[in-house]
Amino acid sequence: MSRDSLKNDINRFALTAWTGGSSPPQEFHKNSTDFREIRSFCFRDQVKDCGGLDLWACAGTSALERARIFWNRAALNAWATLRNITS
Repeated sequence: MSRDSLKNDINRFALTAWTGGSSPPQEFHKNSTDFREIRSFCFRDQVKDCGGLDLWACAGTSALERARIFWNRAALNAWATLRNITS
């Protein structure tokens, strides 16, 4: 699936920012295609919007640590988006 078609498909979800509360169950990461697609889209979009992982270079943090921060944020936002749809 191309990035543009994924973006158009994701727009139907009305992305929601996670603000606390529940977090996705571990098995949810593996079983939900929608969750994985939204998480990947959010991750790539956040990294792109912030100028890449090198822009956020701080003393004592690696690109991998910064990627984990964005990945975790994307996972929680994807969970909030899907939770919002089903409620």
